[in-house]
Amino acid sequence: MKKYAAFLSFASHDIELVKTLSQLFKDLKLVVYFAPEKLPKGSEEWQTEILCAIKDSTCLIPILTPQSIIRPWLLYELGAADITKLPILKARTSGVSDTDIQKMPGKNTFVYDLGNENLLKELVLKVCEKYKGADARDNMEPTLANFISTGDNPKKIRALAKRRKVFIGGSMPLDNSYMEKLKEQNPTLKEEEILANIVKKITLKLLENGFYLSSCPDIGVGRAVMDGAFEWCQQERKNLSTVYSMQGMFIHSDFSSGCSLEKNSTEELLIEAFKCGFVDARKKYLIDHEFFILIGGNERAELACKAAKELEHIKFLPIGCFGGTALNISKDKTCVPFVDKEWDDDSLNRLLDTMKNV
Repeated sequence: MKKYAAFLSFASHDIELVKTLSQLFKDLKLVVYFAPEKLPKGSEEWQTEILCAIKDSTCLIPILTPQSIIRPWLLYELGAADITKLPILKARTSGVSDTDIQKMPGKNTFVYDLGNENLLKELVLKVCEKYKGADARDNMEPTLANFISTGDNPKKIRALAKRRKVFIGGSMPLDNSYMEKLKEQNPTLKEEEILANIVKKITLKLLENGFYLSSCPDIGVGRAVMDGAFEWCQQERKNLSTVYSMQGMFIHSDFSSGCSLEKNSTEELLIEAFKCGFVDARKKYLIDHEFFILIGGNERAELACKAAKELEHIKFLPIGCFGGTALNISKDKTCVPFVDKEWDDDSLNRLLDTMKNV
């Protein structure tokens, strides 16, 4: 018998999910290799340690998420398992399609959806069978169904696997002519208030349907997202951190607020440095998301768009009916198509359908 029942291959952004999965196997007396716990701290031979652990495992479980499928190290571990003829049991979360998996190297084997109770159970049983044999699987099966259905760790795994992360950004466009019809319908409100109310409705709709949201609250759209998330959590008696995270560009935002992005002979290098820093910083916190929704937007939004496009896994969804950068970029073929010419009572449902089906 090998030392480990399975080797868990994953991206660092998914550590909460994988740590919980590791604990699930522990609870069932199945020893798996989870690098943060098994890899010696400060080891200079960590690559050798990883390869030895793969060889000393009964199977390899790659945790396929929108973030991990583009990570070279996960592909490296898949290749190492393939070379050593190690069985590969692919497990995925929401946001990873069959097409995404078909693009990956290796055989297109069965995929276990971690958000599905029955498939999570089948994954555990398959690992048990490969590690301890068919009899051990048969002995585990009668009690496993109830444990997977009611246990805290299995519930957490399913919740994390179903969670789809969305960053919402943007601002009131300088040209607010696209808001005229909405202004006619809400004559007592300013354009900024109308847009903020719509953003709150988008926030509430996405939270009601299980999405996890992030925004920069130092800009108008981002503040409305945070306010909407806080309001929803009060209604549902939930902790804000379970559905929303605050991202920040405060230093960059303060610097750019008095800075024209147009070049001149004395500012060229400074502006270029700012642009590069802005894009790199945006990429650092967009990388952990599946969707980027842009609403309106002005000059700085163009740099955020550049950051999103450089992250190939991001599903970029500009809502162009409010004008601004989102309108200008909505015809780009790399964007998720959402072509509403104006915002109406059914736009929320169309947005949700688009995100669920993409």
